Amino acid sequence: MFQVTPGPPTLVFPAGLRERAHRRLLAGAGSLYQWVEVALDRLVSAPLNPLYHTGTIAVFSLAVATVTGLYLFLFYRVGTTAAHASIEAIMAQPLGIGALMRSLHRYASDAAILAAAAHGLKMLLSDRFWGARWVGWVSGLVLLALVWVTGATGYWLVWDAQALVLSMATARMLDALPFFAEPVVHTFVRNEAIQSFLFFIVLFVHITIPLLIGAAYWMHVMRLARARFLPPRVVLWVTGVALVIASLLRPAHSGPIADPARLPGVIPVDWFYFAYFPLTSLDPRLGWTIVAGTGALLLAV
Repeated sequence: MFQVTPGPPTLVFPAGLRERAHRRLLAGAGSLYQWVEVALDRLVSAPLNPLYHTGTIAVFSLAVATVTGLYLFLFYRVGTTAAHASIEAIMAQPLGIGALMRSLHRYASDAAILAAAAHGLKMLLSDRFWGARWVGWVSGLVLLALVWVTGATGYWLVWDAQALVLSMATARMLDALPFFAEPVVHTFVRNEAIQSFLFFIVLFVHITIPLLIGAAYWMHVMRLARARFLPPRVVLWVTGVALVIASLLRPAHSGPIADPARLPGVIPVDWFYFAYFPLTSLDPRLGWTIVAGTGALLLAV
């Protein structure tokens, strides 16, 4: 429907053809995105431009998170007290191996959600989400949702003050749904009320969703003639080194152990996985309306 002319990205529509307003807006945003890609080419060179490899960077980041997660699973213990203590023991392992593994697990998860969102934005602005590509678009949204769920449950497993506040805020939203006989938020009244089987359920969800991710990823790429699963070697090494440097410079630390009797006033929030957190201060019905409306719009686009 449009052509990209040499130089700064501009759109040239055929004479006499007037696109609908939302299509013109999308085409204009696509041109701006292309301009950003060209500018980044000049800054880091085309082979190192991460905007060309967002999908494969997301896959590589998930692979790093999976490998480091298997390592953490070997030392993790289930329970309101044991979970936090086992994480602290991992962080105290000799030579900083445990701290590096946990930090890599954390930052690789963040990188995966960021790269996946950037990949979806690129597909949207490149007009690659409709027609025969609808399977890729819908399966991509499913992949993004699955990555988010497995990452969010990982925060719960640490069971520090941050996990408690996030769990209670999420529970208040879940209580607005007509699926639970008893209020979910009552589960977090005291540590003694939180049964070990609840940790097992969350742990089961956290480690089995990657299997669903594999199935959804097959659907995502099944129509591609030459699907690529990993970024070029240079981009792969740069991404890996960046994750290691971030892990060494700013290791992921737990907060104090969760105590429902003493809620902290301020907690750090990972906006990659808990961007919905401001909605928890609204009426739960309004929050769900915003979430459901956004999801329906993305699926129907």
